[in-house]
Amino acid sequence: MVNYAYPDLHLYSLFSFWSSFLLLEFLLLQGSIYWFVKWKRLKKENTAAAPIRLIKQLRAIKKWNIAIIIIIPAAFIADYYMWQPSTSQGLTIAAFIYIFAILEYVNYFHIQLSYDNRSDINSLKQS
Repeated sequence: MVNYAYPDLHLYSLFSFWSSFLLLEFLLLQGSIYWFVKWKRLKKENTAAAPIRLIKQLRAIKKWNIAIIIIIPAAFIADYYMWQPSTSQGLTIAAFIYIFAILEYVNYFHIQLSYDNRSDINSLKQS
């Protein structure tokens, strides 16, 4: 593939870019499904509790998420040796995407990273 806008970045050629980007998309899809199911259940059954089936599926997928997160640094190493020194900016962009994906993973599966209302802040103080 050829990147016409920023050919020096080699983003479309970097496996680390694609793996980081797809990880981020995979995590965002999981979050979207989770919130859609909760919203749908709240609308139909007047309860915001997530169904047990969904929780079990997300726990199973969580193992895949961890495996992918652990494997992706190998793509950065391979890209560095294959394209070095011409891709330092491209690798930097891919690294930011990878870090954002990890933050999304932490936000979805471990601890809420943003608190945008007083109720959220009060529950954080109590925990």
